[in-house]
Amino acid sequence: MVISCTTDICEIKTKSSVLSLRLSKPTAEGGYIDINKVELPGPGEYEVGEVFAEISARLAHFHIEDMVAVVYRQALGEVTSEDLAVLERVDVLLLLPKSEAKEDVQALLKLSTKVEPRVLILTGVSDVDSITKLEGQTPEVVASLKLVAKDLPEEGQRLYVLHR
Repeated sequence: MVISCTTDICEIKTKSSVLSLRLSKPTAEGGYIDINKVELPGPGEYEVGEVFAEISARLAHFHIEDMVAVVYRQALGEVTSEDLAVLERVDVLLLLPKSEAKEDVQALLKLSTKVEPRVLILTGVSDVDSITKLEGQTPEVVASLKLVAKDLPEEGQRLYVLHR
């Protein structure tokens, strides 16, 4: 899968699917996510192409190419213990802060300790130094990120910032 973000949209491209996450306004029906141009109207379970999606009010949970990717948009509200209970393993955690304020970014990074993803990706953050101070490791800054299941770390975590 290849993950890239602009100011308006994040895309996760696979061999057979394109998953789009709108970062600004939802559609008239209230949806933020589409897969292969099929709009996911809200919470529920969906299968489009080779992507299985579980959408809750705050988290989007995708099974893609032998990986589990979870997307959290902080603007949708705080993650609850019920949200976390549905997560099995998380290979990739894509975090979208509601602002670059230190408190918002810090809250997102705390979520990653509860989920323990193998790859942590932040987008919408331009001050990489603040992440280094909060996380204790320097993230790799990339325009897009290509991930393959066999390349995920067995132990520990990789940290990336997708620079838009």
